[in-house]
Amino acid sequence: MFAAARSLAMLAFITAAGCGATGHQAMSGAVVMKLNETQAHVCLFEQDASIGARVQLYRHTCENEGRATYRCSKHPVAIGTISQKMGGHYALVTFPEGTKYEEGYTVEPI
Repeated sequence: MFAAARSLAMLAFITAAGCGATGHQAMSGAVVMKLNETQAHVCLFEQDASIGARVQLYRHTCENEGRATYRCSKHPVAIGTISQKMGGHYALVTFPEGTKYEEGYTVEPI
C-alpha cells in the first residue's frame, strides 16, 4: 500500500513539473491548459518563440495495429498566434473562434 501511495505521489510530481527544465523536451509545444474556446497555455518550444509568431495546432491519433504496434499521426486543426509569454516555459496562444481542441493537443511553429 505504501509503495502505491509513493508511486502516486511521484506521478503527481512529474505531472506538475511537466514543462519544467527536466520534462521540457517531452512537453515542448503541448497544450497544457485550455482557458476557453480561443485561448490556451502551451509549453514553449526548444527555440524561443516571440509574441505574434504563428503556430499550427495538431490533434494526434494512434491506431493499434496488433502485437503492441501502433501507427500514430497528427492532424492539423487550426493556426494560432502567440499572444503573451508567461515566464519560464509557457505562452498564451490564441486560436480563431470556433476552434475545437483539448488539452494534450500540440502546437508547432510555422
